[in-house]
Amino acid sequence: MSPRLRLGFLGTGDFAVPALQALVAAGHQVALVICQPDRPKGRGHQLQAPPVKLAAQALGLMVLQPPKMRDPAAAQAFADAQLDLACVVAYGQILPQAVLDAPRLGCVNVHASLLPRWRGAAPIEWALAAGDAETGVCVQRMVYKLDAGPVLLSMRRAVDGQDDGPRLHAELAQSGAGLLLKAVAGLADGSLAGTPQDEAQATLAPLLKKQDGALDPAWSRRELLNRFRAFRARPGAWIQVDGGELLKLHALSDAGASSGEAGLLLAVEERGFKLACADGAVWLEQVQPPNGKAMAAAAYARGHGLAAGKRLSKPQLV
Repeated sequence: MSPRLRLGFLGTGDFAVPALQALVAAGHQVALVICQPDRPKGRGHQLQAPPVKLAAQALGLMVLQPPKMRDPAAAQAFADAQLDLACVVAYGQILPQAVLDAPRLGCVNVHASLLPRWRGAAPIEWALAAGDAETGVCVQRMVYKLDAGPVLLSMRRAVDGQDDGPRLHAELAQSGAGLLLKAVAGLADGSLAGTPQDEAQATLAPLLKKQDGALDPAWSRRELLNRFRAFRARPGAWIQVDGGELLKLHALSDAGASSGEAGLLLAVEERGFKLACADGAVWLEQVQPPNGKAMAAAAYARGHGLAAGKRLSKPQLV
């Protein structure tokens, strides 16, 4: 049986919840949980607790929510906890060197990519957008540089045509939790050593902006489908009708080879809109108009007089 450690856990989003739960279930002492402050959300802008805070409270754990880990009081509280190791999962802040150095065994991070590819805030989405053939999750020892520390363990899996952002998010959160348990055990008994990353292979996965989800009919079918699968959940996938109304897309599929100028609606049928692109066409099957609900594209067409010959274009989003 591997030693039980005194741990700190830093995480905020729902991706981190399985890892926190797994550490507690494995018998480790999670001495404190640190997450970002409650934020206003929704139309009413009511303050909402982050998923990790709710999970930690359900487990009876101490929760701290400092605005910045750079604050001297936050760094001191972290140091005073006298941790063996800190586990960081989807926390959302850069940790200063003093914090990285405080635990006896340092800090490790669960990252949803095959490092050094896709360092940064949105690795799942950018891997899908780029059409990567495989993805995965890593546990890396943290250094004072974005996702650049030695990789302790990794898990790879092929990307298939059914994968999208939410599916990979849920799967890699569970895989990352299991991988983290193995890493903690290996660090506890001294059997685990990291592998340095190849800086020449590093790519960045920056924070998502709404404009990232703007779809351009001038792209190929493959690129349109890749970017739709990547961004449909966040920040959303969008297209513009005849220079006017913005439509958020909820279902898009390959319509195969076809002739027609990119951006032209070739047909409006019960299946949806058949939109010409650079090397064929795609079906827009479910859409959401501004201030409306998601609906079948055919129903939208009937209500808005949309017919073959109209044009769709890449929107400018802010």
